[in-house]
Amino acid sequence: MIRLRFLIAYFLLVTVVLQSCLSEDELGFPDESADTLTVTSSVAVQSLLRVARAGTLSANEPCTEFFYPLHLGFNNGLTISVNNLEGLIEVAESGSAGQHVDGIVFPFLVSKANSIRNIENENDFITLMEDCDYLTLRDEFDLFYTQCFDFEYPIRMIDKEGGEVVIGSQEEYFAFELLQGFEEQPVFVFPLSIEVFSDDRVAEVTNNFELFEIFDTCERCPQLSFDTDFAGGTSYVFTADFPGRDDLFSYDWFINDDFIETDGTGVQGDHTLSRTFDPGGYEVCIRAITDDCVVGVEYCEFLEVEDPCPELFFETAQINDVTYKFTATFPLKDEIVYSWNIFREDMLIFSEVEDEVGDNKLEFQFDPGAYEICLRAEVEGCPEVVWFCDDIVIE
Repeated sequence: MIRLRFLIAYFLLVTVVLQSCLSEDELGFPDESADTLTVTSSVAVQSLLRVARAGTLSANEPCTEFFYPLHLGFNNGLTISVNNLEGLIEVAESGSAGQHVDGIVFPFLVSKANSIRNIENENDFITLMEDCDYLTLRDEFDLFYTQCFDFEYPIRMIDKEGGEVVIGSQEEYFAFELLQGFEEQPVFVFPLSIEVFSDDRVAEVTNNFELFEIFDTCERCPQLSFDTDFAGGTSYVFTADFPGRDDLFSYDWFINDDFIETDGTGVQGDHTLSRTFDPGGYEVCIRAITDDCVVGVEYCEFLEVEDPCPELFFETAQINDVTYKFTATFPLKDEIVYSWNIFREDMLIFSEVEDEVGDNKLEFQFDPGAYEICLRAEVEGCPEVVWFCDDIVIE
């Protein structure tokens, strides 16, 4: 009980430093067995608290729900338990560079997609964040590195095997990340000296919390996107649709990395690109460079353009010496209108239309002679009439 009273007294003391008071309903204290809890350093919990502080976590429609309490560890060694979402938000809003959460006790349980998931370690936690589209340190770092700030090299980082690596330049950093995999969370050895472009200053960063604070001073690049609409045949219309579109002076359209045109309010653009393609695969992109995004940003979608001209085909079965049965077997036989056509010496002697109520079959009794049996289709978007023919000779 002496230990419990000491922990409570210590917690009451440090909460004076916090920017807002946390109620007893929102925070709990570890009991006398708290020294058996193992707090694991976690960049994922720091990212989660940023999501909570931004108001992205919702009690009504969350991507995932936590089973409380969550046991969180502060950078000063204090361990607390959070009993609900409101408490989690309070912790997030009360953090500072000197006192903030930098660890969590694994495992903990979450409910996601009507199933229970056991988060056993940091990798599970990062996967959960990514599944919910919550920004991680990796995501935010990639948004702003070289765009908003750069390191004063050399720096030291921890690789996947836990070894320390000295990095002497931007080129060496990218080579390191290429070797590690850009999906891995960056692990820095602090302190770091960081050049912040907007302030023309060098900041001394001693932990991830201070690194996140630099992110918060950065102007974000435009979050580009566009909608793709089918216009018939092999024609498509792409419409730029993103926040701040009408305030962006200009941006460029590219197809398969080839420049197509400049759009935007500064060039009296209509924010659309209309294009007719040959069948095949295409990467369509919009790219923008702004004063706050000097490196540039792009958004791309892959488009597979199908051939609008159907491939016709039928199978032939002989019933007796003069009677044959023909069955259309091509994939779009139930979706398009086509016709059966029989020619003798280049003269059309029979024609029958197959529509959506047809049976895709033709049975015909022939006189002796040579015949050409054909399928014929005219399809919207296909520039020519499509044929498929086969020959039959009746003795």
